[in-house]
Amino acid sequence: MTTNLWVSMVAALAFGAGCGKSKHADGVKCDAKAIGALAASLDKANGIGVDLTNDKVKAEIAAAAKDVTGKTFAFDGCKFHSQGNDTVSFSAADSDRPSLDCAMKGGEAGVTEFRHAAMKIGQDKVRLDVSGVIASHGDPQFARLGMTECEISTHD
Repeated sequence: MTTNLWVSMVAALAFGAGCGKSKHADGVKCDAKAIGALAASLDKANGIGVDLTNDKVKAEIAAAAKDVTGKTFAFDGCKFHSQGNDTVSFSAADSDRPSLDCAMKGGEAGVTEFRHAAMKIGQDKVRLDVSGVIASHGDPQFARLGMTECEISTHD
């Protein structure tokens, strides 16, 4: 599958109709297909599992990165996976893998606010509506593209 077709599929998933109870009007159902598609696009854009010495592959990585950088993705009804530092990890409601990391808007304060809201519901019942922008984050020497400026609302 070509990079542009793959990214177009991810964009179609991410910008599809919402499920109604999310605060994210453009959110899609948080299922393994949608999460897997974005995870695969991020792996491609980050050069995961490919020959980084191949010039053709380097061009494909650059094109994949350009296609996703700056785009907003929103998912409804995700499952909490883990959290730490300024990041919350979530997965599809119907699967633990793959999971996506989400660098929270507001950093650790954003995570704390999320954690308090989630604890009121309980980890076994909490569902997350997640929205974030794809951007570079992490240690500047080892930065990767991922979801950033994430906003998470909780519900059961």
